[in-house]
Amino acid sequence: MRFSGKQLVDFGMRRAHEADAALFAARAAYIAGFNGTATVEAGRRFGIPLSGTMAHSFIEAHDREEDAFRHFISSRPKAVTLLIDTYDMPRAAHRIVALARELQSRGAPAAIHAVRIDSGDIAKDTRTVRDIFDRAGYRQILIFLSEASISIASTTWFMMVFRWTHSAWAHRSTFQMMPRRSI
Repeated sequence: MRFSGKQLVDFGMRRAHEADAALFAARAAYIAGFNGTATVEAGRRFGIPLSGTMAHSFIEAHDREEDAFRHFISSRPKAVTLLIDTYDMPRAAHRIVALARELQSRGAPAAIHAVRIDSGDIAKDTRTVRDIFDRAGYRQILIFLSEASISIASTTWFMMVFRWTHSAWAHRSTFQMMPRRSI
C-alpha cells in the first residue's frame, strides 16, 4: 500500500516487546510497501532503507535547544530531521528557520531536511509549523509526524512524512496498492 505520495517509515522498535518482533515487523512493513525503517538491524539484515530522527533525550541533554540542533547537524553527514516539540514548537520552528538561514549564509548545503512532531494537536501544530517555514521561504523542509501513527500491529508503528501546502491540507489522500516486494 502507498499513502498517495507520502512516505511511510516503520518505527516498531520504539514499542516492540522484543527485538525480533521489531525486526520482523520492519520486514513485513517494507514488504507491504513502507519506504524504510528506523530499526538499524532490520536495515542491515534485510537491506531496508534506514530513516531516523533525534530523540527528546538528546535535546534535554543540552542546556539550549538550539545547541542540540547544531550538535545534531554537525554529527550527521546528510541532511537531518530535527525534533521540534520538546519544549515550545513554534519557537523551535523559528529557531530552525534562523539556523537554516545561518547555514545558508555560510554556503553550507541544505542541512535540514525535515522536522518531526510527535505530540500535541497534530493538525493545528502542523499547519502552524508549515506556515512558519513557508513564510520564511523554506517550503522544502518536510514535516514528519510520528505520534499521529497508525498501528499496523501491536508492535508496528510508523510515521508519515508530510509536505503540507495550504491547498493540500484540505485534500484527503487515499491508500493505493503498490507492487509487493520480496526480501
